[in-house]
Amino acid sequence: MALRRAGEVKSYAMTWWCLIPPWAYLLARAVQRRNRTGRDWAMFTASITLWLIVIVISIPVVNAAITNGTELNQAKLQSAIAQWAEPKVGSAVTVTCPKNPPASPGSVFDCVMRASDGSTATVAVTVQDRSGDVTWQVQQ
Repeated sequence: MALRRAGEVKSYAMTWWCLIPPWAYLLARAVQRRNRTGRDWAMFTASITLWLIVIVISIPVVNAAITNGTELNQAKLQSAIAQWAEPKVGSAVTVTCPKNPPASPGSVFDCVMRASDGSTATVAVTVQDRSGDVTWQVQQ
């Protein structure tokens, strides 16, 4: 809060600028040094390679951490599908979904819908986003 009052800009783009000066320094050092050695270029290449490795590893880890806290409410989902299906079927419907369905966006899992006459249908549920919004479709 004190930084904001002192004029610190609340922009995440500014943090990316912190990563550029080391590369610029290493590149300038490798180009301008009189006694050029392979070590100067190796340091520059290693710096870029390390940074890329960190990004490649961190993106899935961060996405997993963000999605990890999201849990689908199984009872609420089953109830919503049943309420949607009952007017269409014309009788009471029970829906059974997996105990711990995947919550990551794009995940698809199946629920089983049973009508009071004993007939069953499979409902494909697709997770839309990290907040747990879903869509479903009855499979033929």
